[in-house]
Amino acid sequence: MQACKKDRTASDQVMFSISQVAALTGVNAKAIRYYESTGVLPRPSRSDNHYRRYSLADINRLILLRCLRLVGIPLHTAKPLLSDTSDARCIDVNQKLLALIHERLIAIDQELVALQLLRTELESYLHRLSDCHPDEDEFFHSCHDMSCIALQNEPGKENALCQSLFSTKRAIAPAASALAVAGAVGAAETSACC
Repeated sequence: MQACKKDRTASDQVMFSISQVAALTGVNAKAIRYYESTGVLPRPSRSDNHYRRYSLADINRLILLRCLRLVGIPLHTAKPLLSDTSDARCIDVNQKLLALIHERLIAIDQELVALQLLRTELESYLHRLSDCHPDEDEFFHSCHDMSCIALQNEPGKENALCQSLFSTKRAIAPAASALAVAGAVGAAETSACC
């Protein structure tokens, strides 16, 4: 901080330009202006020439905001903590930060469980697709067996409906082709399912 050119206000407080703040915090000037415009950060004071001037409190707020964003805490969650820092003690900010990080860890654990479940389902689907051997001469628009592509573990009634449509499609395919509308029926049923 000693290498930065510093202004002093009438109250003898050190003030920084937006470029100095960006260099000190790792948050670029455009992002700083955005955070100000959305109310995540308070609007800074202005010098006589109308340039933004930032205090040490503003720099501390930006460092805290950058840390919160790096660990994946959304802006709407960070905003109350940042606005409370004006008159807060360091220990109070630290306690609130600990609570936010704890909540974030819980959310990450839940996301990991969901991702592992999705991975297991995708792996099973990949094996089913690999084991499926569709007719090489049949075009997709008139395909009579979509069971390889359909997901087996679709939630709710959609899967039962899809399976029912596939069964119905197999049963009516000969009659539909006799009527020369198999393509239209097949396309309608496929879009209803998948």
